[in-house]
Amino acid sequence: MKIKIVDLGVSNINSIHKCISFLGFDSEVVQTPSKLIDADKIIFPGVGAFSNVMKIIEKNKWNEVLKQKILIEKVSILGICLGMQLLCKESNEHEKKSGLNFFDIEVKRLSDHIDSDKFKLPHIGWNSVEIKKKSILFDGVKNGSDFYFDHSYGILDLGKNIDCVTNHQIDFASVISYNNIFGVQFHPEKSLDDGKILLKNFITKV
Repeated sequence: MKIKIVDLGVSNINSIHKCISFLGFDSEVVQTPSKLIDADKIIFPGVGAFSNVMKIIEKNKWNEVLKQKILIEKVSILGICLGMQLLCKESNEHEKKSGLNFFDIEVKRLSDHIDSDKFKLPHIGWNSVEIKKKSILFDGVKNGSDFYFDHSYGILDLGKNIDCVTNHQIDFASVISYNNIFGVQFHPEKSLDDGKILLKNFITKV
């Protein structure tokens, strides 16, 4: 199995690479879209501003290869943190910018909906994940388990593609999925045993 980790030059890829190795699987960090051609599983981490990273994706034609692999060839992808948000329709982070549009969902700024005097923003640290509908990613993970978050934007439209939610004054989506496309707002590679179970489920069960 060829597991490819997309490196856009904007996130710490090393921790996810090490976590997958700890689970007993080989993975390759790829820095050019052509390296995804033979991918069996794609992991799509991201840190930074939505609009800036989408410009990198478009400039280097990652979007073309990702759409071929995911929509046509049905290869499974796991978006992590900003990587999950980039799978969505659009965000207004810094400027309004279209995403990869695998999910017809808008990413919104949390500070527009949360009282930052009472609830710390960015939302950083451990928080519980409530399962709303069965997710293969959570096989062996208890409902209400804690995962590690670090974000200022999120998905507040809790529609049909939302598997799990987390509360930080308001509910936001912490896991989304549709067929072979998965996204998690938290960092499984930083979430101890439950994060490792989730990653193993993605590698072996989807």
